[in-house]
Amino acid sequence: MYFEDHGGPHFHVIDGRRRDKFYLETREFEPGRLQHRKQREILRRVDARDAELHRAWRLVMDYKDPGRIATLD
Repeated sequence: MYFEDHGGPHFHVIDGRRRDKFYLETREFEPGRLQHRKQREILRRVDARDAELHRAWRLVMDYKDPGRIATLD
């Protein structure tokens, strides 16, 4: 998530040279950038951390540090 970013709640995914955006509200990626296996992994993580991700988005939009969101084991 970036300060001064626009659009609905989303975060950026960087996997090697591949980059994508994931939109929290629609549960969609920008088309054609990440492999389906990686998308499924991210969806699993989002489902487990949905409230934290929305909280982080609100903080970033208020120019506050969202802190770190724990990864899944």
